[in-house]
Amino acid sequence: MTVHNKRHIFIVLGNFVCETCGKTYKHSRSLRKHERFECQKEPQFVCVYCPYKAKLRGNLRKHIMVKHREEWTSGAAKIYVQRRKERKMKNEISSYLRRPRGKGQFGCVCGKSYYEKKNLVRHQKLKCSFYQQEEFLTITTPDFNYD
Repeated sequence: MTVHNKRHIFIVLGNFVCETCGKTYKHSRSLRKHERFECQKEPQFVCVYCPYKAKLRGNLRKHIMVKHREEWTSGAAKIYVQRRKERKMKNEISSYLRRPRGKGQFGCVCGKSYYEKKNLVRHQKLKCSFYQQEEFLTITTPDFNYD
């Protein structure tokens, strides 16, 4: 049996069938996506640079990257990056405002404390001289047991 015919058999044996158009899918999430965005629907994702329309956001993204790469990198990308930075800053500010005043609950041997564990870990890996010195001694000590 040729590879081409095997593809057709796979399509016929799909478990999830669209009741509207009869297309079959191996996974239920694929069928749901087909029903939400594709089946008997007009394309809802419109290119800002040309009349191209796509039924799936990913297809529009690919179209823009291939056909309009220069326009995208010059304008829209900068706006997109700026919005992401603003969102990140807003999240950081709200996280800061939610913190209780006083010492953080995650403390280091050097005396510094942090409200979030990830910040303590970063401090220990990159900044804390006590932690780095201890690690250095541990690695270079000949009688150190790794068990």
